Amino acid sequence: MSKSEGPALTNFLVLELTPFRHARSMRAPYLMKRTGLTVAATCAAIFLFLPGSASAQVLGEQVTFSIEESFDHADRTSITATLRAVGTKSLIYVENAYYDKQTATNQSGLLSAASALRDEFDNNIYPKLSDFYGTPWEPGIDNDVRITLLLTEMESNAGGYFDTSDEFSKAQSPESNEREMLYLNVKFTTNARRLYSFASHEFTHLVDFNQKRLARGVDDEVWLNEMRADYAPTYAGYDKPYPGSNLNSRVSNFLSEPDNSMTEWQNRSEDYASVNLFAQYVADKYGPDVLKHSMQTSLIGIAALEHGLSMVAAPVTFSDAVQNWLIASQINSSQPGLEYVYDSPDLTGAALRLAGVTTSTSVAPEATVSVNRQIEDWAGQWVELIPAGEENNDSMSITVSADVVLRAKAVLQHDNGSYTVQQFSGGGQSVTLAVANATNYSRITVVPVMMGKTTGFSVGESDGNYPPEALRSYTVTAKRVAAGAPILTAASPDLVLSGATVTLTGSGFFGSGLTVQVDGIPVAPTLLSDTALTFAAPDHADGAVCITVSVSSGTAQRCDLLTYGAHPDGSLLRAEGDHRVWIIKGGWRRHIVSPRVFDFYGHLNFDAVIDVPQATIDQYRLSAWVRVPLTEDPETWRIYEVNADSSRHWITCADPDNCAATWIQNGGNPDGIYTINQAEMDHYVLGPHVFLQ
Repeated sequence: MSKSEGPALTNFLVLELTPFRHARSMRAPYLMKRTGLTVAATCAAIFLFLPGSASAQVLGEQVTFSIEESFDHADRTSITATLRAVGTKSLIYVENAYYDKQTATNQSGLLSAASALRDEFDNNIYPKLSDFYGTPWEPGIDNDVRITLLLTEMESNAGGYFDTSDEFSKAQSPESNEREMLYLNVKFTTNARRLYSFASHEFTHLVDFNQKRLARGVDDEVWLNEMRADYAPTYAGYDKPYPGSNLNSRVSNFLSEPDNSMTEWQNRSEDYASVNLFAQYVADKYGPDVLKHSMQTSLIGIAALEHGLSMVAAPVTFSDAVQNWLIASQINSSQPGLEYVYDSPDLTGAALRLAGVTTSTSVAPEATVSVNRQIEDWAGQWVELIPAGEENNDSMSITVSADVVLRAKAVLQHDNGSYTVQQFSGGGQSVTLAVANATNYSRITVVPVMMGKTTGFSVGESDGNYPPEALRSYTVTAKRVAAGAPILTAASPDLVLSGATVTLTGSGFFGSGLTVQVDGIPVAPTLLSDTALTFAAPDHADGAVCITVSVSSGTAQRCDLLTYGAHPDGSLLRAEGDHRVWIIKGGWRRHIVSPRVFDFYGHLNFDAVIDVPQATIDQYRLSAWVRVPLTEDPETWRIYEVNADSSRHWITCADPDNCAATWIQNGGNPDGIYTINQAEMDHYVLGPHVFLQ
C-alpha cells in the first residue's frame, strides 16, 4: 500500500495483512529496574479492519476501558475513567478509582496535570513527532483524529504502553478499545517531564503502526522500533536539562552493562539503553533524519537504518557506525578523530565513558597470548593488551578470528594519555593488525564486532518472548615480534583495477628511505602510520603482482597480496557486514535494490553473491542508470535512475530527444548504463522525472 492509503482504511471492509497472531496478553513489555519505567510496543497484525464511528466526547463522560493486567498495579483487566481534558489532538481520561481516593488537593492537581498533558500533547508532542516520523492513522479505527491518553494506576516501575489490539475491531480483538490510544501511569502526573517522555515514546509506536504496518505492510524489528521511540523524548525536548531525564537514566543503564547487543531483544533496561545511546550517537553525527528515513521505508532492521544513512549521505555504513560508536563509548575523545566522541554536550567526555574493559592481559617480549571469548552479534567488548617489559622497539602482531564474519579496530593509548585508532586489515572470519614499537603504548584495546547475522532479529514467539541470539566465539591472539625489516600483512582491496587506491598494512614503514614498488614499477606512497600506507595502483596487465617495500633497515616483498583484474561482468558482490548486493559491469557497480530483481533473471540468485572487503566495492564507480534493450520505439531510448526505494525516474530535459550532452555535463557516463529486461523495469514504481537544466 502507498502511504496515502493509510487513512482511507476506514472506507474499506477488509484489508489483508501478513498473518501474525495477537492477543492482549501477548506483549513485549520492557521492565526497568525499580527506578525505571515500563515501555511496551507490540508489533502485531490482525487481518480485518472494520471502521469505527466517531462520537462527540464531552467533559465528564465515563468510559470503561480494557487494560493490560500485567502492567496494572492490581492485575485488573478493565477500569472506568472520566474524560478530564479535551484537546484538538488529544482526549485525556483519568481513572475513576484512583481519582476518587485522592484528597481534594490532589484531585485538583490531577485535573491540572490532565490539562497540562493535553496542552503539551497538542502543542508539542503530536506536531513535532508527526512532522518528524509521520502521522498516526487518521481518522483511524474510531474515525476521530484525536488520540486517547488514559491515565491509570500501574505498577510503580511502569511508565506506559501502547497496544496494537486497540487498532482493530472487537470482532477481531475482543479486548480492543477501538481507539488510537496510549496508556500512561497516573503516578507520574507529579513528574511532568517524565510523563511527557513516556507519552512521546508511546506516541512514536502509534506512528510506527501506521507508517510501517498500514502504509507499507511491514513490521519492523523490535530493536529499531524501540530505538526510534526511545529517541523521541530527546527530539521532543524532554531530555533537557539532562539531570533526571530519560536519557540520564539510559546512560546509567548502559554503563552498567555496555556489552549488551543492540539487536538482541530481551525486554531489559539494558536493551533500551543500548539502542538509545546508539541513536544519540548517530543522530548527533549524521542528523536525526537518519531515524526518520528508517521509519518511512518498507525496509526493516539494519537495512532500514542503512537506508536512513544513505538518504542523508552519511559517509558510513551501519557496521562502521556501530564500530565507531563502541570506541566512542570507551574513550569519548575527539583527539584520535571526530567519530570517536559523542557530540552532545551532555554526553561528551567523562559524562559517558566506560569504567573499564571486558578483559585485560599482559603480553611480554617474544610471548604469544590468546584470549578466547563469546559475544552476540552487534555487541561491544573491549579486550585490553598491555605490552610488558622494557622498550625494545619490537612489534606486536594481533589477529582476531571468529566463527562468523567480523571487523575490528584497536585503540592504542600512548603514555601521555592520547590515542591512535587503527583498523584491522583483512576480512571474513579473521583480521590482523601489526603494531610497530609496541612498548610505545601503555595499552592496546581491541574492539571487535561480530556480524554473523544482519536480518531476522526479534522474530520468535508471538507473545513477544524472543529467543536469545546465538553467542559467537572469537579469539584475540597477540604475538610480540622482534624489530627488523618491514612486515607486509595485507593489501586492500586485494583485487584491483588500475588507478584504484590500495591500502597496504604491516609494520616498520616509518624507517628512513621508504620506497614502494609494484612489479618493479615505483609508486608514490602516502604514509598513514608505521603500520599503513596507501598508493595508486599503476597501469598493469591482469594477474598477481609483487609488492616491495624498502626502508633503511631492510626490505620486504610479498607476491600474494595483490592481483589485477575486475570481477567478471555480472558478478554479484556484497561488502562484509553489509546487506547491499551489487552487480558488476566493467568498472561499475549497480545496487540490486530488491530481492525481487533476482526473479527476473534465471542466472541470478543469492548463492552467487560473493562477500568481499568494503575496499573492493569502493573501487567500482557507482551507477544507478538503467534502460531496456534498444528498439525503434523511442521509449526504449530513455535512461532511468533507480533509487533504493525501488522507484525509477526518467532522466530528461527541456528537449527530451537531445539530453545526452546535458546528462554528461551533469556527471553522466554512457559506460555506466546497465541494460535490464522489461520485467525488471516494470517492477520499479515510476517516480518524478530527473529534470536536467
